[in-house]
Amino acid sequence: SVDPGFRADDLLLVALDPKAAGYDRNRVEGFWRDTLDRVGQIRGVQSVSLAGTVPLAPGRQRQPWRNATSGEKIEIDTNFVGPRYFRTLDIPLLRGREFDERDGKTSRPVVIVNERLARMFWPEQDPIGKGVRLPDSGNPNAEVVGLVKDVKYRDLRGETGPMFYRPILQVGSTDAMTLHVRAGSDPDALAGAIRREMQTLDPNVPLFGITTLEDQLNASFAQTRQAAVLTGVFGALALLLSGIGVYGVTALAVTRRTRDIGIQMALGARSRHIVRDFGRRGLTLVIAGLSLGLLGSFGFTQIAGTLLYGVTASDSATFAGMSALLAVVSLIAFYIPVRSATRQDAVAAIR
Repeated sequence: SVDPGFRADDLLLVALDPKAAGYDRNRVEGFWRDTLDRVGQIRGVQSVSLAGTVPLAPGRQRQPWRNATSGEKIEIDTNFVGPRYFRTLDIPLLRGREFDERDGKTSRPVVIVNERLARMFWPEQDPIGKGVRLPDSGNPNAEVVGLVKDVKYRDLRGETGPMFYRPILQVGSTDAMTLHVRAGSDPDALAGAIRREMQTLDPNVPLFGITTLEDQLNASFAQTRQAAVLTGVFGALALLLSGIGVYGVTALAVTRRTRDIGIQMALGARSRHIVRDFGRRGLTLVIAGLSLGLLGSFGFTQIAGTLLYGVTASDSATFAGMSALLAVVSLIAFYIPVRSATRQDAVAAIR
C-alpha cells in the first residue's frame, strides 16, 4: 500500500556494461544515444531510458554536493539517468523540465533534485535556477532545471533521503547502466527483441540482469515476507499449544471430579448446571491468564516495534482481537471435556 513514487508495472530492466567492450568516455556518449534510439524503435516499446541505480535494488551511488549559497558540503545519493527517465518510470515532475538529448558534454551542467533535497537546501524557495557545485565537472556550476517527487530507492519502510539526478549523456560514464523499458503490455516479450538490437549495435557489450521492475519490487520484500510468514507460523503454533494446554488441564480436572459430577447428576443436576459451574471457574482462569499475558505483551512493545509497519506496537485493535480469539479458544477447550463428562451415566460414575 506504500506509494514508492514510481510505477513498476510493465517495466523491463536490462543491464549493459560498455566498459567491458572497451568503451571510453569519448565513445560512450554515442553508444548510449544509439542504444536509446534503437530500443525506442522496437515495436511495443512506449518509452525507454537509462539509469545507474534501480529502485529497491542493492547498491547505490553517492557524490559530494556543495550548496553554492551556503557552501555546505555533504554526500548525497546520486542517480545518473538518461533522457525521458522520469516519464518512463512515471515519476511526477513537479517543476521545471527533465533531461533530454540536448544535455550532452558540450552543454551547461544541469541537475534535477527531489523534494527532500530542495527542502534541505532551499526551504520555502523555488529550486529551479539555483546553482550547485559539482566536483567532477569542468564547469563547477551546475543549474537545477527540475524538481521531482521523492522516490523510495532503498526501502519502502523508511523515509526518502535527499537525492539529485545527473544526465548520463553529460557525465559520459562508462559504468554499467540499466535500460528501463516501458512496454505496452508484456515487458518480458521485449527481451528477445532488445537482445537482437544490441547484438546488431555491438555484440561485444554484455547484457545481464534482465528482469522486470515488479520482480525487483517483490524481491525487495523477500526478507520481510519470510519474517512475516515465520512469525505467523510461530503465532499459530503458540495458539495451538495454548488450546491443547487448556484442554489438557481442564480434562484432568474433570476426570478428577467425575464422581462429584455423577453424584450431582444423580441428585438431579442438569447438564447446563454442571457446564455453568465449570464455565465460571474457567472464565476466571481465562481472565487471569489474559491479564498476565497482556502485561507481558506491553512489556515487549519496544522490541516488537522494530518488526512492525503501518501499526503501532501498542495497537488496541490487535490486542483486543487477539484477546477475544484466545478467550474463545480457551472457553472451547473448557467446554469440550466438561460437556463430555455430563453425558456419562450417573450410576457408572458413582460406582
